[in-house]
Amino acid sequence: MSKLIKVAVIGECMAELSGQVLGNMKQGYGGDTLNTALYLKRLLDGQAVVSYVTAMGDDSLSSAIVEQWQAAGIDTQYVLRDSQRNVGLYMIENDDQGERTFHYWRDSAAARFIVQHLEFKRVTEALFDYDVIYVSGISFAILPDNDRAQLLTMLDEARFRGVKLVFDGNYRPRLWQSVAQTKENYEQFYEQADLALLTFDDEADLWGDASIAAAAERLAMYTIPRLVLKDGANGCYLVAAGNMNHVATTPVANVVDTTAAGDSFNAGFLAAWLLGKTDEQAADWGNQLAGQVIQQAGAIVPTQPLIER
Repeated sequence: MSKLIKVAVIGECMAELSGQVLGNMKQGYGGDTLNTALYLKRLLDGQAVVSYVTAMGDDSLSSAIVEQWQAAGIDTQYVLRDSQRNVGLYMIENDDQGERTFHYWRDSAAARFIVQHLEFKRVTEALFDYDVIYVSGISFAILPDNDRAQLLTMLDEARFRGVKLVFDGNYRPRLWQSVAQTKENYEQFYEQADLALLTFDDEADLWGDASIAAAAERLAMYTIPRLVLKDGANGCYLVAAGNMNHVATTPVANVVDTTAAGDSFNAGFLAAWLLGKTDEQAADWGNQLAGQVIQQAGAIVPTQPLIER
């Protein structure tokens, strides 16, 4: 039997309320990195260990959410429990076109203080034995400044030890103190990444890129070994060695909910990449998965993704 691929996903998950009106809300859970972890596990079931790294409260809601991750096959041995804090909360309102409005209550969430947890050093040492560590801009944005610096140092050490680092930009301006602070941190992320999965709209908002080509030219200075620029319904662009290759996606006529479109794309791309597929095949997997997810309500759809391999 071949060795299982070990993937650690670091981030934040919150309890979720979603729906079109307050009288029709559903309760669940979600978070950008958690969404990716769940879809990645579905695609690589039997071929990979997917570990989620976060902090949760020890309240009943936190416990119920962690139990659902376990039922989905996620390894939760590095989910730290915080007796002083609870899980964060967010609400999604969807309009008739499937677009979203978010409302958050996360300032005192346990995940924000994971680096300060007494068990975090033990966790980081264990992650040095992993094949891949996956983080997003939100993984860092929620942290206090000193904690963010410590996490970056840990990732530097992991990469030195041979762990591949995957970065999803996922820029959320409200989580950062300033544009200048965000740029400084993102430059460090770009320099660390072995694979960067970036959304063009986010990059344009942060850096003022006028086009995909302009974004690719700016990012070339960081010599990211593998760079993907996601462009929504237009598919994505693979950037390597000064070349840019467009991978189109099949248009979706019935868009119900765009929640987790980018997160699911990342899972599809990463799954194919870990299995040794070409970048074009990986982009196709990402496009296929995202196309299925946006046709159903919620971040985590109940049906097993069907990927043409």
